[in-house]
Amino acid sequence: MYLTVTRIDGILYPSVTNVGINPTVAEDADDGTTDVPGEADPPSRKTHHPHPMHRHLLRLETHILDFNKEIYKKNIEVSFIRKIREEIRFSSERQLAEQIAADISHARQAFKTFGEDGPWISGI
Repeated sequence: MYLTVTRIDGILYPSVTNVGINPTVAEDADDGTTDVPGEADPPSRKTHHPHPMHRHLLRLETHILDFNKEIYKKNIEVSFIRKIREEIRFSSERQLAEQIAADISHARQAFKTFGEDGPWISGI
């Protein structure tokens, strides 16, 4: 997970970005799905994962802090500031959600420390 800045239509937004193969949660061996904790195997509560051949493709996922605009089909630019942590495999989606919340909290603190015109702006 990385602390990043995302440029959309010339405006910079603080963000966090994961780059990796997204091992995130332990998967069922046969069907490529992940159980959602607290449910007794209902199919509607499983998250489908890509075909096994595609599981090891490198992916980039960015979460823009406090952002809720529609940006599909827009070109964006993601600039990396520093690494927050290594990619982790979690035993449940709950643990994944808790870690993402911690990563976002860490990012908020970092951007607050930098300030609006912090060093992360230079060269971006």
